[in-house]
Amino acid sequence: MIQVYNIVVDKTTHDTFKISWMARRASSSPLESVDDYNFKILFSEDPVSDFVFAKDINNTEIIIDGAVGPLYAEPSLKDYNRNRERYFKVRAIKKSDVNIYSDSAAYSNSDIYDGVIGTIKFAEQMLNNYFIGEKAYLMKRKVDGARCPDCWNQYTFRRTKTNCSTCHGTGFFDGFYKPINIQIAMDINPKVAEQSQTGEIQTTNIKGRMSHFPLVAPRDMVILQSSNNRFTIINVDYTKLPNLSLGRNSFSDDGHIVSQILNMSQLNPSDAKFDVVVLGQDIRGGGSPSSQVAAITGVANV
Repeated sequence: MIQVYNIVVDKTTHDTFKISWMARRASSSPLESVDDYNFKILFSEDPVSDFVFAKDINNTEIIIDGAVGPLYAEPSLKDYNRNRERYFKVRAIKKSDVNIYSDSAAYSNSDIYDGVIGTIKFAEQMLNNYFIGEKAYLMKRKVDGARCPDCWNQYTFRRTKTNCSTCHGTGFFDGFYKPINIQIAMDINPKVAEQSQTGEIQTTNIKGRMSHFPLVAPRDMVILQSSNNRFTIINVDYTKLPNLSLGRNSFSDDGHIVSQILNMSQLNPSDAKFDVVVLGQDIRGGGSPSSQVAAITGVANV
């Protein structure tokens, strides 16, 4: 089986839910990959029982293809009662045998609802959406899956090409999941001073600010919708508020993330990541992404 981890449940300002997660092969299953699995969302008001499958606005069970993604879902659930909790699980189901599956632990959007934190998150979203943000796509980079058939050396475990059009320089077939719409405030001219032996050197470091969801990781890609300028993420800094269950002065790892500050490097148009198609087919050359993965891995989608 594969491992599902880094699950984040977020309640939006419209009282709906967003769930994101990451997945990778377990050390005990080196021949499997995320591409071999579909994912479903389960929810309940009890953290240990009565879980049912979440559905979309068309009353259809949500199924996320691990080969296509993104590993992200928005169930058609409303929650206007602040005193009621909903708990979510992510189920990984093997495509070749739907009777083989595993569930994650149960996660909730928060153990304690805090109106102050909710208000600050709301203000951050409004700031990005209506005042300082611009429309962009977040392309989550694959961290597991079918290896690239064109540039991956299975003996040295390295890429043999710098700019591979099949994996876009990631080492994984197709490289990135489908795009997620985000709002980001770009600051393309912040100056950073570095001290060297010959004196002080001024360098330009590109930064972007976005809301707390979805979480961004190094080597993900941001694409501005207006210009198609593309940026790779170098590192991410978080603005956090304390977890009230530990006290207002506690800034532990359990704190609430309010915003993310992205340190980025702009990509050159000659980079293989410019081959990533954002709209329409997300795999270069067209066709069904799942069928192309199946052709390489020998695993069909069921």
